[in-house]
Amino acid sequence: MHNRVYIKKSSLNKNDIVTLNDDESHHIVNVKRFKKNDIVELCSQSGELYKGRIENLSFPVSISILEKIEVRKDSFEIHVFFGNTKFKALESAITKCTELGVKKFIPVICDRSVSKTISINRHERLKKLVREAVKQSEQTSFMEIDFTIPTLINILKKNDWNEYDRTFLFLPDANRRLIDDKECDSLKKVALFIGPEGDFSPEEVVLFKNIGIKAYTFGEEVLRSDTAAIAAVASIKAIWG
Repeated sequence: MHNRVYIKKSSLNKNDIVTLNDDESHHIVNVKRFKKNDIVELCSQSGELYKGRIENLSFPVSISILEKIEVRKDSFEIHVFFGNTKFKALESAITKCTELGVKKFIPVICDRSVSKTISINRHERLKKLVREAVKQSEQTSFMEIDFTIPTLINILKKNDWNEYDRTFLFLPDANRRLIDDKECDSLKKVALFIGPEGDFSPEEVVLFKNIGIKAYTFGEEVLRSDTAAIAAVASIKAIWG
């Protein structure tokens, strides 16, 4: 719906009066151009959805809570392990993965990663991209970004992959396609690995094979890392969503 408003409060109750901050008030008055007594949806920071009525349009705007709205949850959640790369490609991948409903995004350091870190001053930039993408796609939950930036080797050695119903690795020279995979009819939790520019090194590919993670391909085309992430998530949701 186009009358959804995102607020920074976590939990609300019927008949509560919500006072918006300056940014939220500006969005209501000058961007959305709502009127007094308009009915809107309010999405809290915890992903809860409410129906509310605008009581006052002078700054700060106030909205009364009429009722809580039940939110349909995704049938399964996707965690993307993304080979850390140039910041522009990282921004693109995070934005599009958010729009596609990814639950968690984990940048990882690979042998061929151009960038080995994400500076702290860029954390807020990426969090802002998530918030904007959630609003644009009118979702209720915010994708989590893991800023610990672990190495791929540590991830593969330490993670308990049994927590995932399926784990997908995407390589340009693999011979298996998602559409041919019939091993699992339904999923609850999925992990997928996307390499950095230059892809995973031969040594890293061996590590994947040693723990039983199968490789898949999109075809003969060699995709940029952010494009590959988008294609992988969209394909998995189209087949099993």
